Amino acid sequence: VCDWLTVSPAQGKAGKVSVSFKANSSNMTGDPRTATLTLYGAGNALQNLHVTQAKMDFIELDKTEYSISAEGGDVDILFTGSFPANGRVGAAYSTSLTGWAQLGWLPTTRGLQHGGLRVKVDANQFLHERQAQLQLVILDANEQVIMKTDFINLTQAAGQELTSTDMSKDGEVKVLQTHTKGNAGIPLVILGDGFVDTQVASGYYDECIQRGIDNFFSEEPYASLREYFDVWQVTAVSPSNVMDGTHATAISSYPTGEGTFINGDHKKAQAYAQQVTELKSMDRLAEVTILVVMNTDAYAGTCYFGFSFDKKTIIDLAIGYAPMIYGPRHEECRQVMVHENAGHGFAKLGDEYGYASNGKASQ
Repeated sequence: VCDWLTVSPAQGKAGKVSVSFKANSSNMTGDPRTATLTLYGAGNALQNLHVTQAKMDFIELDKTEYSISAEGGDVDILFTGSFPANGRVGAAYSTSLTGWAQLGWLPTTRGLQHGGLRVKVDANQFLHERQAQLQLVILDANEQVIMKTDFINLTQAAGQELTSTDMSKDGEVKVLQTHTKGNAGIPLVILGDGFVDTQVASGYYDECIQRGIDNFFSEEPYASLREYFDVWQVTAVSPSNVMDGTHATAISSYPTGEGTFINGDHKKAQAYAQQVTELKSMDRLAEVTILVVMNTDAYAGTCYFGFSFDKKTIIDLAIGYAPMIYGPRHEECRQVMVHENAGHGFAKLGDEYGYASNGKASQ
């Protein structure tokens, strides 16, 4: 008995007869399948006919909608499929996903393949739901897409509004690096705003600060000149993690909603920088670039410079506010840190934007 094949006619009279075969279903077994048809005459087997159906290349998802808690964790996107011998599975996804998740493939069986994509989702520290889409695709030997799934939707619940009860870590100083070249180190101070006590205790604060300083030094000439810098981390514990201008945070920074503009209390930022013993003097403070990592993924960024302590002399002090756009690991997060603090803050460069739609500049 073969349930995937229909033979017509099943019987007939003596003479020349045409027999047709119809596959009742697609072959989604992962391998070719064969049925043997035996022709009988006068009760005797006369001939065997072999009918083979090629395997069908396909990929099917276990499901397409995934809801993720604010705490994050592993999400396994499972699939079943059968691919060409030279094909492989890949993934196409929203660029924002790289800021809050990491992707890795689960082991895949051969033949009828069962496998999956594991999405390691970070805890959502921000106060809004976040979403991303992705697709699984089959690529040929030339990395061309030959097959793709439906869209897969990932939705992560919003983080919670938090308040601090333990301010004991506020103002703590950590040396991140000491200069090994030059007579005097070039001073940088990095601190966070909108981080509550539990986010400091969990290590999240340190992780964001380290990523921020690595982002600052990710571009030339800073990457090659890093050994000339002294870098200090100052812990700033905020009463609240809500950065809207009405809740209290360590340096009162918040996106205003007017373009990419950010307000902040510069005096508070300077006071945190002066927790560093080497920066107690106003002369030394005047040389500092203060990098502020904001615990929000708002699309914004602002740097302030041109300060004067005596209302006469412009000093080098600069304060750059950099949100973690799309999450700490995202390229946009890196770019805004470089733009505000390496470009504006330290180098005192003005904005210069280029748009492809404007064409090329004349020679």
